[in-house]
Amino acid sequence: MKGMQPRPKPRLSSVLPQANESQANEPRASARAVPVRRATTGPGQGTARTGAHNLLSRLGQLAQVTVLLTLLLPALTHADVVEPHNRPPATAVRIVELKDGQLHYHRTPDRVITRPIDEIAFLEIAEWPLFNQAEQHRRQNRWRQAEESYEQALADLPTDNAEPGQLDRRLLVQCRLVGVHDAQGQFDRAVQTYLQVIERMPAVVDSLRPVNMPAAGSTFLPAARSAVDAAIRRYEHSLVGASLTQWRATWPSQTPTASGDALPTPHIPTNHAAETDAIREVTERVTAGQFDSAAERAAEALRSAGRTHLPELYYWLGRAHQGKMAGLTGSDGLREARRAGLAFMRVVIHFPRHDLAAECLYHAGTLCREAGQADQARGLWEELLREYPRATWAGQAREAIQRVEP
Repeated sequence: MKGMQPRPKPRLSSVLPQANESQANEPRASARAVPVRRATTGPGQGTARTGAHNLLSRLGQLAQVTVLLTLLLPALTHADVVEPHNRPPATAVRIVELKDGQLHYHRTPDRVITRPIDEIAFLEIAEWPLFNQAEQHRRQNRWRQAEESYEQALADLPTDNAEPGQLDRRLLVQCRLVGVHDAQGQFDRAVQTYLQVIERMPAVVDSLRPVNMPAAGSTFLPAARSAVDAAIRRYEHSLVGASLTQWRATWPSQTPTASGDALPTPHIPTNHAAETDAIREVTERVTAGQFDSAAERAAEALRSAGRTHLPELYYWLGRAHQGKMAGLTGSDGLREARRAGLAFMRVVIHFPRHDLAAECLYHAGTLCREAGQADQARGLWEELLREYPRATWAGQAREAIQRVEP
């Protein structure tokens, strides 16, 4: 068109980037890669990352605890209990061995504790319910029930000895039975079991021997004497033989017959008179509250008394020890209670038809009640009602049962 000037063509330099100083460092869209944008931390993203890190850390700790529990689980499922006399019980332990008179048990895998078996008041062994039942009876002075449970546990065990380093359960039960037989006045059975124990574990020849020696004339002495004399010959010229010989010398004197059987030393009438005087003296001392001297006099008379006066002497010995309990606490009181109960139960067991048997059974129940053993007390009083329903003490026993909390 007229009057219009033609548009000038753009120079190539105006459309292409020039390599001047101001543009030399600028990227070319067609020749260089597009730069990657760095991620920026927005609101909440740091907290999430920290939480993930903590979760991983806790999972690692949980895995370590799981491994530890896996290692400890066998020990936890075999947790035993060992309670020495006058000491708190050791729980969650593992009993591993009975050797040389010492019970070995682990509190931790690297710590082994040993205690003399005669100093153990109570045991509980995992996965051995019959033995644990016997221990509970023993703890509560239920001697007959304890004896039955121990003997059943013994019958269930194999006759073979345990391997070295393992708990000899048969030997352990026999050790417990010695005391149970002895507590019931079964001296012959206590001696027999004791000799079986020392044959396999001579270290307990002094510590585990029966202590409740019967009086002269007891029917339990001949069999016990014969067994010990045979053992002395078997262990001749050894420490065990020497120990048995010394112990045997303390037994009541007996006169052997031509057949070799030992019989009580015969008593002449003057001895009966002496025994009657001894009973009178003990009775007077107990009545006067002189319990120490009464117990000593009764024990002295029992060493030579004939069978005729044994029930009365045992009865008054029990009364003397019962009197000594007054004012005593702790182990001293328990010791006197045990001695009194043993004296009373000797009358019940060995002389069940004697006039004093019912009263002795009542007193034995009273001792159990005072020791906090209500079930044992009730059992003794119920036995009194069964065996002596017409006795004067039956009425008191019936009232005592009603007073005991169910």
